[in-house]
Amino acid sequence: MHHQDFILPTILKVRVYGLMLLVGLCLTPVAIQEALACASFLVEKDGAFIAGRNLDSQKFTSGAVVINKRGIRKESRSWNELAYGQKVANPHITWISKYGSIAFNTFGRDFVDGGMNEVGLFIQEMSLVENKYPEDSAKPRFFMMLWMQYVLDNFESVDQVVKSANEVIIDGWNWHFFSADADGNTAAIEFIDGKPVLTYGKAMPYTVLANETYATEMDRLLKYEGFGGDRLVLLKGDERQRDPEEPAEDDRFVNAATLISRGPDSPLLPLDYGMKILDEMAWEGTQWSYVCDLTNKTIRFRTKDSPRLKTLNFSDFNFDADTPTLMLDIHTPGEVGPDSFSDYNLELNRTQLNKKISGWGSVFSSNGATLEGALDRIASYPETTEIVLSADKP
Repeated sequence: MHHQDFILPTILKVRVYGLMLLVGLCLTPVAIQEALACASFLVEKDGAFIAGRNLDSQKFTSGAVVINKRGIRKESRSWNELAYGQKVANPHITWISKYGSIAFNTFGRDFVDGGMNEVGLFIQEMSLVENKYPEDSAKPRFFMMLWMQYVLDNFESVDQVVKSANEVIIDGWNWHFFSADADGNTAAIEFIDGKPVLTYGKAMPYTVLANETYATEMDRLLKYEGFGGDRLVLLKGDERQRDPEEPAEDDRFVNAATLISRGPDSPLLPLDYGMKILDEMAWEGTQWSYVCDLTNKTIRFRTKDSPRLKTLNFSDFNFDADTPTLMLDIHTPGEVGPDSFSDYNLELNRTQLNKKISGWGSVFSSNGATLEGALDRIASYPETTEIVLSADKP
């Protein structure tokens, strides 16, 4: 694997540098993370609901595809507990996973960047400078990646995800979230000035989210042709030129909204059309791309280092608790299937996590902890889980 720097589009540079400054003041890991500028969407195509996501970064991004099982008892943990070994006043909650899932993780098992469960619930994260989580010591506190696994373990509808966002405290760094379900419902889950801002239903007419608040993106969208304004929508390959006096803007939301509205007229198959939308939102720093068919329970993915498209079908995997949790390096070349995966073990999980946080020593030391201690606590979290039952397939 190689590490390569990329040049962010002008508008994203401003957003990312602001994010790094803001979070640096809060002494959280984003200040030394690769600058992320991701995007997610949902489109209905030929009777199927297709959700997709690009993970964008200035640098190579390691990760694993994880096959999570039903019937596993787990317990909530906060970032402070996992990273620094610090106790929190918040109560813990336990749950038993109701649904199996396929997740895309950078921190190893149970710490999710995005994914879909076996009943077609989808959740993704994206960086948001303005995001500030609430504080309430009376509510359970979740590290944001573990909360996303909690969502995949337990829920089948966007309404349940929205309700959960009000019932728990999420912590970590500046993310907002996009969720969709097999009925075509979506939500943008954001926390502004320490309060939840939850946009869903009729309040979310265009089912896409990038690195601005949903409200900001909608205000911008109204400036463009086809949405009430006169600014040009320039998809890739369009030879028209914008007025050079117009300010530079991140047009990923606009372009995705345009393609979502054109979906019914495209001859492409649903997953192919989903990849077309991701291609339109991609730039040279796009590291991962994947689409999820929420109706037919199929995932297609690729990475910058392994660009060949790979397909995973939920029907090919056994999600019973008495079978091992499975892991696959997301950059594995060539075709993949169930036999490509390795059984979870602590050493494998620790190796995966170390790829991501090996350069974060100063973050942990500035909070009275060590990199080795953080590696041990985060990587060994799955060792605290317990097989409870072999649940029936939903």
